[in-house]
Amino acid sequence: LQYFDEMADLPELLSFTEHGTFARDTLKVRMPTILTKAIDYLYRHLHEAEELQGEDVKSLKEAQVAIGVLSKLKYEMQTKKGMRDIQDSGEDASRWNAALLEVRTGDENPKWWECSWLLSECYLYRRIHEACLVAPATKDLDPFQESKDSSFHCSLEGMAALGKFVTQASTSLTGEAERKKGFELMVQFSLWGNKSDLSLMADFDGSTSLSHLQAGTEDHLQQQLHRILQYDFEALWQHLKPLRGVRIDIVLDNAGFEVFCDLCLAHWLTVAGYASEIVLHGKAMPWFVSDVTESDLTYVLNELGSSQDQVLQALGQQWRSNIKSKKWKYEHHMFWTLPDPFCRMSELANDLYQYLSSSQLVFFKGDLNYRKLVGDRNWSVETPLATAVTGFQPTAWCALRALKCPTVAGVSSQAAAAAKAESADWMVSGSFAVVQFLNSS
Repeated sequence: LQYFDEMADLPELLSFTEHGTFARDTLKVRMPTILTKAIDYLYRHLHEAEELQGEDVKSLKEAQVAIGVLSKLKYEMQTKKGMRDIQDSGEDASRWNAALLEVRTGDENPKWWECSWLLSECYLYRRIHEACLVAPATKDLDPFQESKDSSFHCSLEGMAALGKFVTQASTSLTGEAERKKGFELMVQFSLWGNKSDLSLMADFDGSTSLSHLQAGTEDHLQQQLHRILQYDFEALWQHLKPLRGVRIDIVLDNAGFEVFCDLCLAHWLTVAGYASEIVLHGKAMPWFVSDVTESDLTYVLNELGSSQDQVLQALGQQWRSNIKSKKWKYEHHMFWTLPDPFCRMSELANDLYQYLSSSQLVFFKGDLNYRKLVGDRNWSVETPLATAVTGFQPTAWCALRALKCPTVAGVSSQAAAAAKAESADWMVSGSFAVVQFLNSS
């Protein structure tokens, strides 16, 4: 109980209690829509296999149970039923059930609409994964794969433009000014790649281009610069500048265009000689619709490597070679799909905390990672980031995040007021961002 005693004086957790808020809309509209699309995908997957024979038909018929489980889950969520324990044998199940126990009132299970936003939303995706585990035909199935693959192909225009840019920037490394400029642009491309988040586009059907969300040129970055509300690039550069041949980690967020931007950043860091090893951290299961899994990374690299665009093909083949030679590594850990804030990592996943501590620099991408960095609490925007992360500092790290959830720290009241004057939904639209750096020293 020590953790909860220490948290007692902190701001309240984000929740669904206020009507007419983005949070309420998430639980009432977006989460049920996402669940409905997952059910529809499983149904179509099974329907397309009806002509199979023998054991294949038997296993697919068994998999129809998964659809029933997901339909029941949707009913539970929409009718404010309790959140039962996770019942599969996953290595994370015990921690999940402990987290549910921590918020239980008496003998009653916690309820969807009464729990914190982060716990409820993470629980949805863990229950979707549990449902897929009920039958062999669905246990390795990603119910969001179709949307992720479509988003990749709807982003090829932006990828082609960015691919040309990163290829050229990787040859302009002669002086410090060129290196600094190249790094800054790669950071900004990676930052704005975070606008492409399928969990916020529940109605995306893969039929339209996503180029309006994507920065593929330097001119586009310049237009967005005033929307970076806290920009710690100079401190980040001063940390990177003396490094040579070190390990740098990127904790990934979304597949598709965003992971392409992240790989461009990794490419530049590698070619420029700052990193001899890049560790890419992703999810162990399908998560928040578009979060990167190992199969997503493999898909992107294979699609790029066989692209008709020569620049994208060359990048894809080089990146596959980096993976094969272990210059780049993909890692996943169960902690990334737990509902816990990062300040509990050293307690609940000390192996991961120590692993990150051995890196010279960690990039945390996206909204969900940021929410966990600051505990998904209702901080005053001016609260120093070092305060909001409540002691999480395994090594030097940088958060690259487009704001899509109403929590942020380390932003001046003037910057927040200017953003609000431009857009009432500035905290949730993805149109404003932060580049925030904390040095372990």
